[in-house]
Amino acid sequence: MPFLYLKTKGEEEEMEATQLKEIAAEIKFTPRCELVQGEGIPKLYLYGQIVEEIPHNYWTGEPQPGEYITMEEVKTAFADIQGDEVEIHINSKGGDVYTSVAIGNYIKDSKIKSTIIVDAIAASGGSIVTMAGDKIKMYPNSLMMIHRAACMAYGNAENLRKVAEALEKFDEAVQASYLNHFKGTKEELKAMIYEETYLTAEECLTLGFCDEIIEAAPDTEEGVSNESALDVKNSILEKYRNKETDKAILSKFRR
Repeated sequence: MPFLYLKTKGEEEEMEATQLKEIAAEIKFTPRCELVQGEGIPKLYLYGQIVEEIPHNYWTGEPQPGEYITMEEVKTAFADIQGDEVEIHINSKGGDVYTSVAIGNYIKDSKIKSTIIVDAIAASGGSIVTMAGDKIKMYPNSLMMIHRAACMAYGNAENLRKVAEALEKFDEAVQASYLNHFKGTKEELKAMIYEETYLTAEECLTLGFCDEIIEAAPDTEEGVSNESALDVKNSILEKYRNKETDKAILSKFRR
């Protein structure tokens, strides 16, 4: 079964791409698929690996819930949503390509308006799900990664050729998930997918993969006004400019 997973390239990667990979590898999260409702817009958290079905414990045979994102969990969550709008928070390095596409299409076809927010990373299959949002938001330090499908294969030469042909078909299908958002050409998108491209929030905004970057609200401390950063800087500069001017004037009267 084909998977879209985060994978590491060799040392030939450019420095920026390598640094982004290192950051992505360090991102930690508690896997979950959880709907939170109360005041305001319902929030659905999709954290973890995307799988076709929840694995079972080898020794006990018991399912291992809460560690994976499945189509069934997403459907259950959507059925429980109160209202016609949902805020989906995603933090996933990817997983099964079939399930990623199915979840994305389910969200897209739903009558519930969805805003998808990349909490940390939407890589591989996680980015496919993200493309399903009616609106896509990222934090300034969020990341996205797009690449080709990959899988583990076993068999003779003919079997492996069939697997390679199937993977190329998956690559074509994956491109369709991004085309509605991507501002460039299909050839440019294909090149980015083939190169396994890591993108910052700013780059995603430029290319059309997100609609908005969520800026942190400025801290308001006592004695500090809500002036813009430029106004604050200018007021401080002016303050000390005046002091220097005052010193120069006073020096004329010193004996």
